[in-house]
Amino acid sequence: MHEDIFDHLWLTYQQQATLRYPIWCRGVGVHLGVDCEVHLAPALPNSGITFILNDGKHPATRIPAKWINSRASAMRTLLVGDKDVEINTIEHLMAALLVSGIDNIDITVSSGELPILDGSATDWMFLLDCAGRQQQPNPQSAIVVTGHIRVENDLGWIEIEPNDVLNVGYIIKYDHPMIGDDSLSIDITRANFIKDISAARTFGFHQDAVRLQRLGLALGANLKNTVVFGSTSVMNSEGLRWPNEPVRHKILDIIGDLALAGAPIVAKVRGYCSGHSLNHALVSQLMATPTAWKWSHQ
Repeated sequence: MHEDIFDHLWLTYQQQATLRYPIWCRGVGVHLGVDCEVHLAPALPNSGITFILNDGKHPATRIPAKWINSRASAMRTLLVGDKDVEINTIEHLMAALLVSGIDNIDITVSSGELPILDGSATDWMFLLDCAGRQQQPNPQSAIVVTGHIRVENDLGWIEIEPNDVLNVGYIIKYDHPMIGDDSLSIDITRANFIKDISAARTFGFHQDAVRLQRLGLALGANLKNTVVFGSTSVMNSEGLRWPNEPVRHKILDIIGDLALAGAPIVAKVRGYCSGHSLNHALVSQLMATPTAWKWSHQ
């Protein structure tokens, strides 16, 4: 029954949902290297996903998790609130919330970056399962894409077009013997996400570590939360979870970034060497183009 609830097309009538019980976790942020405590709590119908920064340095700041409050960034997804308060690296939790059918939730964080946990969405899925799901009386709506939107830069592109389900595909290309050219596309249901996407970890290259740290990034990265590629091999002792783990993680990131539209999206999405900045640009352009989408049940 649990799988049947969530493996829907977002096109049939469904009620909104929140958490049944509050739950929390603690961990280090991969970029800022700072410990963060995260409290997930039920929220009222129609309130959406809201992050609340309560770091003791600023007045508690509420930031709705929507594209209009997000800023483009190459390395992670971030929200920006009043006085440029930032909450970083939300994409893995956002993906877990989307596929778990959680519409309304308050997420209180003690610092400006969510914990990276093991670098994937697996631990977030576990927490949400432990908290449980509570249906609410209000109907859930989805964003049904009706047109074609494409954004690109010198490195790659990403596009979205109509489809009967959310299907995300990605083409990856790295000059590394363990990645190379690869591609994957998948219908995003809860079952498929758990089986094929959620455990794919964030990855990076050892040769880039010093440069990133000088930029104030990857300060909390280690072999327990990041797949690190050396010149010819993986430095993590356990190796890769799939031979194509990087392309799976890119799809995970896209799902999390799409969730910033503010509702589930029904569409086909294709990316080529794209990242968070292009994902942000795609969602922003889609939502700013009312002729390219409609609400389900409209």
